[in-house]
Amino acid sequence: MLKNTQPEATSALSLLPLLDAENHDPADLTTGTPTASAATSRLLAREAENMTNAIALSSHIAGFVQDLGPVCTASTEAFRETLKESGVAMDERQAALLLCLVVDRHTEHDNEMSAMAANELLPSTASTTASGNGRGNEGGEGDTGNRESASPRSWNLDVMASVLAADYSSLDWARVALELDNPRLFIADQEALRNLLSLYQRAASNRPFPLGVLFRPWTNKVGQLSFIHQAIAAPPDLVSFSGIGRMQNPLDDTQIPQGPPNKAWLSIDLIATLLSFSETSLWYSARTLFDGPLRQCPEILICGLACVEDSWGKLRSELLALLGPLYFQPGRSPHAVAVIKRVHQTNPKLLVETLVERFRQEESAAVVRDILAVMLLVPSTQQDVLSSSCTEFVVALAAAAADKVRSGSHFLCYRYLPGRISA
Repeated sequence: MLKNTQPEATSALSLLPLLDAENHDPADLTTGTPTASAATSRLLAREAENMTNAIALSSHIAGFVQDLGPVCTASTEAFRETLKESGVAMDERQAALLLCLVVDRHTEHDNEMSAMAANELLPSTASTTASGNGRGNEGGEGDTGNRESASPRSWNLDVMASVLAADYSSLDWARVALELDNPRLFIADQEALRNLLSLYQRAASNRPFPLGVLFRPWTNKVGQLSFIHQAIAAPPDLVSFSGIGRMQNPLDDTQIPQGPPNKAWLSIDLIATLLSFSETSLWYSARTLFDGPLRQCPEILICGLACVEDSWGKLRSELLALLGPLYFQPGRSPHAVAVIKRVHQTNPKLLVETLVERFRQEESAAVVRDILAVMLLVPSTQQDVLSSSCTEFVVALAAAAADKVRSGSHFLCYRYLPGRISA
């Protein structure tokens, strides 16, 4: 313990108070004095607290496995013995914590015991765990340096999956996926995501991970957002959003980019879940995830936003403010008609509110002409637009339409106008 905390120290146990950072009085350093004894007690108390924390961690199977390190997954016998020696019954929560363990790359390398310590704890598997390859210790009983250096440096997912599938086939793996909502989950990169999904699928007898759990309310929102982040960036052979929950149909225009191959931004539930972070401290992190579709497939994004029933505060409003002018004004985008048709089909109220808001902000003839042009391009919008509760908006449209009629340009289906104007 002393060598770990004070590598340069070579003192005997009687000089422990010298290493106490809280003790600065030379008089306290006299061996046998009450103060020196108190200083030693403080050190021991701290270690007792650390041991208590370690025991608390080891009350989970994952904590016990973490303490031993990857060496305990060198063979099925070693891993099976590890689970047995932990003294903790396997259930869905314990299995989920094991999944969290294999995505934590820090614990994979830095917090493991030596192979010798693991062998002392699990004597029945010493011959396999010492070398990490099941061949035993070829360097002799005293060759502990080679034995430690030969220990594996990463979790053997094949071994873990094999034992979990064979020995715990009664686990409800749908429940295991739900139990991933715990403080230990954080997925930092694609390798971590692949490890988690691979272990889950193989341990669950080739059942794919139920991606829909990401769209539920989570307690560990940081872990949830890290999972979503990596899932969006994943290749389709690892993660596919197709058929998971509510999905948009692709737009009719084949020239419109549909987003990444894994169909992430066609998922209405994904967009709604990210928008739900709008009123949390993670709103900015959620907002940055929309930068990709804003550049790559803005048409798909605005149609997805229209499908979300709840407003979710400022984040949705900000995105619509960026996208609306591109597609609700004629001539700004070659895909405007396709977008307007889809938005009107899925959420006519949103289309009308957006047009009215623009009118209120500018109240110019140019805005009115733009809105009339929208109604001309997509005639199905006319009745809903002219049914707006904003009287000034409707009257302005009627006046502009009347000018067009007098000039011989039947600009819109003005059969809707008489009753609305009289009202």
